[in-house]
Amino acid sequence: MWHGHQLSLKDVAWTSDVEVAIDHKELCEYDMMKVLDHILSQIATYLSEGGELLSEEEVLQDLRALGEDAAVPLTIRVEALSLAEKHLSLSEEDLQVVCVLRTGSVVACGWLDEEELDIPLDQVSCSEGRAALLAKLIAHTKTLQQAQALIDLLKLWPPFGDDKYQDSLTNPWLSVFRKIIEATKNNNTPSGLEIIWEATQKVISQNQLPKNCLVELVQQLCTAEEDFGAVALKYSSKVALLSDDPQINGYMMRNLSSLLEKDLDVTESRDYDNDLLARLIPRGLVAQVVLTPLYGPLVTYLSETGDKTQLRKAVEQLETAGFYKEAASLTVMQSSVPKALQSISSVLKTYKKWL
Repeated sequence: MWHGHQLSLKDVAWTSDVEVAIDHKELCEYDMMKVLDHILSQIATYLSEGGELLSEEEVLQDLRALGEDAAVPLTIRVEALSLAEKHLSLSEEDLQVVCVLRTGSVVACGWLDEEELDIPLDQVSCSEGRAALLAKLIAHTKTLQQAQALIDLLKLWPPFGDDKYQDSLTNPWLSVFRKIIEATKNNNTPSGLEIIWEATQKVISQNQLPKNCLVELVQQLCTAEEDFGAVALKYSSKVALLSDDPQINGYMMRNLSSLLEKDLDVTESRDYDNDLLARLIPRGLVAQVVLTPLYGPLVTYLSETGDKTQLRKAVEQLETAGFYKEAASLTVMQSSVPKALQSISSVLKTYKKWL
């Protein structure tokens, strides 16, 4: 890799101003990508300290040649250029090459058996090309592994224009989420709903899922109840609570009402989890759930976490809504009583030990 710079048959790493030669037999005993990571790290340090025996452009030329060498496995080219991005100053053109190679790697792993799928990777350099490629991959997506690959591509690519995100018909995330829900139903497993939940948290923080698109996603998760029951409503509620819009938050209460109308027990893991319970408090929904089966789990959650800030906010919401008895009960939890003694079973166990 470094032969173009008249190095010997040994790779060279720099530590300060000292050249350290590493024999190839010894080198082959190590993870080569870790070795390359170390070498590029030392080169970056050497250059930042004014070293003149080697220029950054010379190193980049070698790495570009590696990236263009079709004889080198794609995964190795991607990892090598990713390390170059980590340690060196890549040009805009270099970054586009890295993006293209990473895209190729994701596509190759996700759609390995799609022999008829012709992917023009040169399209990745422009927004229109990426949108066309995404649409083509969505049409060929059947498995949850491929669904996850769609998420990985959107994380990898530069953002689309704002207009793409504003329209529910062109929003790339919503298009992928629709496909994931479809694949989840076809594979008869709710695990795809977890993929959507994990992705949505970051997407909303990046303002890439506006209100109209988020509402549609929440509604589509609601309709998945027909296939997966209450667990679909749980994910619908969790996604709804990611928004700070009271109108969208209202879907959580609608989902809860739907469970109660069907006389279903509120069961942990199927109907709620700590993520959902924790988000009830900042959204000001504590008083709204106080008369529902969800309030008991919420109190348990507050007791187990021992977060006094959350407790104080919950108490304030209850007092404002006129639930003084419940507010007083939560206030007791803020006392100095050890958490280990806040349940009757723990108290009895401790009492027996004292006897």
